Amino acid sequence: MQYKAIFLDIDDTLIGDTKVVSPGNLAAIERAQRAGVFITVATGRGYRGSSAIWRQLHIRGPVIVYGGACIRDTRDDSVVFSADIDPGLIGEALVFSDKLGLVSQIYQGDAVITRVDNDISRNYVKFLNLPYEADADINHKTWHNVPKILAFAPPGKIDGILKAYEKEFCGRLSVATSKPGFIELNRFGADKGSAMLRLAKLLGIRRKEIIAVGDNTLDLQMIKSAGVGVCVGNGQQVIKDIADDIAPDCDADGVKWVIAKYIFGE
Repeated sequence: MQYKAIFLDIDDTLIGDTKVVSPGNLAAIERAQRAGVFITVATGRGYRGSSAIWRQLHIRGPVIVYGGACIRDTRDDSVVFSADIDPGLIGEALVFSDKLGLVSQIYQGDAVITRVDNDISRNYVKFLNLPYEADADINHKTWHNVPKILAFAPPGKIDGILKAYEKEFCGRLSVATSKPGFIELNRFGADKGSAMLRLAKLLGIRRKEIIAVGDNTLDLQMIKSAGVGVCVGNGQQVIKDIADDIAPDCDADGVKWVIAKYIFGE
């Protein structure tokens, strides 16, 4: 078999606005797993926030979470790899977000912490079933073990705000987008692509044997680094431009299409 591993983004790639993997995608994944293909998720979500999905896929092994900042093994919940943000940059990024008038949040384990209680963060943690607290002193504390910072841009303003983050933290933080309005900040150099290659090496899988599927700039390095990088049809144009192939939309079972074409030659 030419391809031995598939790395899947979750949101707007594997699933849409739902918590359930479609029957078509799920059946295709199970078929590929029975054929010996290693399949895992590579997501901006955290370990707990992605657990409902990787459990549906019956993944027994490593998953990539927090946009590539962490790899954890579902068999024993152990941390295989982590790349946390420099504590000195966390307060700076939070203050910068405040200056732009944005809600932002950090992560401690699976818990979400924000400066003020707000509906955006509350809806986020409700959807992912995460612990949540507001800490008025968040900008002035020294935080450790923070895998990412997430900021929320208003509709229609993401491009300008993204450029502001990229300019401010150029060479210091990795900056990407995920779901509409989500701006993801990670340790510089920590991304899904580097985490994917690190995990593949641990598993004895070569780069050319990897398929990666995604939809947005958080997936860019993963799609560029894989043997075959695929963007779903609803993905961002910048990702389509660098992808090797374009699959049907997420809601049209794009992952099923990828597996049928590249694993089974159908």
